[in-house]
Amino acid sequence: STAQFDENKSIGPNSLSVNSSNNLYTDVEALANYDLKVSDHSLNVLLGTSLEQTQNKGMNGYRTTFPNNYLYELSSGDASTSTNGSSLTEYTLLSFFGSVNYSFKDRYLLEANVRADGSSRFADGKRWGVFPSVSVGWRVSEEAFWKDAAIASWFDNLKIRVSEGVLGNQNIDVYPYQQTYSLGQNYVLGGSLVSGAYSATYKNEEVTWERTSIFDVGVDFGLFGGKLSGT
Repeated sequence: STAQFDENKSIGPNSLSVNSSNNLYTDVEALANYDLKVSDHSLNVLLGTSLEQTQNKGMNGYRTTFPNNYLYELSSGDASTSTNGSSLTEYTLLSFFGSVNYSFKDRYLLEANVRADGSSRFADGKRWGVFPSVSVGWRVSEEAFWKDAAIASWFDNLKIRVSEGVLGNQNIDVYPYQQTYSLGQNYVLGGSLVSGAYSATYKNEEVTWERTSIFDVGVDFGLFGGKLSGT
C-alpha cells in the first residue's frame, strides 16, 4: 500500500526541553492572648502579627538535533539550536491584627476586630489598608422578663446579633504599579535587524486595596430541648 502524507504534521530533528521550578512559601506568626474573668465580666484580648512571603523561580532550556534518541542531556544537542530562559516572582504581605471579646453575664456580647495589612503588590503610599469590624449580641433568653414570658419554655436559647465590618482584597497581578518590559522583540535599525525591548504593561501607581463593607443582622435560636435549632 502507498503511505498517505499528512500535510498537518511535520517531522523534524529530535529535540529536548527541560523545565524546573522552585517555589518557596514562608509564613511566620506571633500571637499573644489574654483572658480575664471578674464576677459577671469576661474579657479576651488577642494581638498578633504575621509575615507571608512567596518566591517562585523557574528555568528552562531547549535544544534539537541530537546524535540519537537515547541522550537526555541538553549539552548533547546542537549548540546552535540552544534556547533558555528564567523567571522570578516575589511578593510579601505583612499584617498586624487584634481582637477584643467582652461579655457581661453571658448576656450582652461585644466583639471588635481590626487588622492592618501591607502588601508589596501596591506602590509606596498605597500598600497599607486598615480593616475594622465590630459585632454586638444580646442573649434575650437570659433576661428576667423573658423567663416569665409564656413562650419562654419553648426556647433553650434566643440571641440577636448585629455586625458590620470591612474586608480587604489584594488578589491582583504582582507588579501592577511598575512599568514592565519584554525582551526579544526585533527591530530594524540602520538597515540591520537588532533585538530590543517593548513596554508589556502600563503602570498604575494608584491601584490599592479593594474594600468590601458587610452589614449583618442575625438571630440564633434553639427550641424544644435542643430538638430544633437554627440561625
